[in-house]
Amino acid sequence: MSKSLNEIYACLRPNRHLLEDLTLPAMVQFINCTAAFRRDILLMQSVKHPPQQAPRFLPWSIICFLKDMLGLSEMHVQDCWAALKNVIWQGDVLTGLGVDSLSIFMTFGHHYGLSNYPLALHTFYPPNSTCIATLCKKIGATLTGAKRHSVLLHTLDKGSVPATAVQLRCSYCWTSYHYNYYVSNGCRVFYAGVPAILQVSAHRFVETRLIDMWINSSLISG
Repeated sequence: MSKSLNEIYACLRPNRHLLEDLTLPAMVQFINCTAAFRRDILLMQSVKHPPQQAPRFLPWSIICFLKDMLGLSEMHVQDCWAALKNVIWQGDVLTGLGVDSLSIFMTFGHHYGLSNYPLALHTFYPPNSTCIATLCKKIGATLTGAKRHSVLLHTLDKGSVPATAVQLRCSYCWTSYHYNYYVSNGCRVFYAGVPAILQVSAHRFVETRLIDMWINSSLISG
């Protein structure tokens, strides 16, 4: 659920120095970036940490990324997170990372990567953070064992851009979870519905809008 400015202001009001020192664009960018990083932030927590609860602290790599990107001090980043983490963790706070977001991520993301991979504007996680395999003896167990690899995302508006794909697994049934599907007991199971982005090979993802354009173009030219 989106939050109003009044609710965000209520969270910031006890931290008057944030209201005095931060500009509105910097605050919006902070909220949107940390919202986009929720899965990365969660991945750095203990497996016992409840996924629905906002972590108390940000990983150091993300603190450094936000410092450089927004020109904030470490104290401001940590205080902003302390004040807004519950609002950010509850859902889509604001939409869009801004017109320069791709260049920002390519500039700063390579310096502060997680597990030797850059922080990417597009990181493809499995849609769930707990095990859903019907054969698992502990359905609902937190997924662990993250494996990252660099991929290429083909888009309609921005061409081909670098991205990162993350594979997770259940430590109880060894089901492996990917962006579009999971593999349980040797069977590949696709998630319900058609996502906005499809994984077409191990290292290539394509927007469905682009696929639709290819189909239409081939029909017209034929």
